[in-house]
Amino acid sequence: MRTKNILKTLPVVFTKDELLEMAKKSMETTLQIDEIENSKTKLNGLYDDVISISKKMKAGYEDRQIPCEVKFNTPHNGKKSTVRNDTGETVSVENMTAEEFQEELELTDGKIINESKRITSGYEIENRKED
Repeated sequence: MRTKNILKTLPVVFTKDELLEMAKKSMETTLQIDEIENSKTKLNGLYDDVISISKKMKAGYEDRQIPCEVKFNTPHNGKKSTVRNDTGETVSVENMTAEEFQEELELTDGKIINESKRITSGYEIENRKED
């Protein structure tokens, strides 16, 4: 009888050592994936920063909280001007409100009372604005 040797793909049950080796490899791969994901998160954060800076550069400005002074009856009676403290630029001119038309009165003891609070609100003296 004639024979020959061949290789054929057939199912083989893993040994305990093979299963242990596969578990180690799986764990290492999972940790590598986690590291890459963390790097991607960091990269996405950096990308967002670059986009934000690019948008600001394209616009040429950004909005910031700037100290300003409000000047009443400027440029003329009944108007108020808001002026930037850093540049002196007038940023808006608006109509004064009824409350803003009321002047503050200085009393003889040095306290300032906003007369509009007493007149328009009906509060007693101790509830008036005092500085």
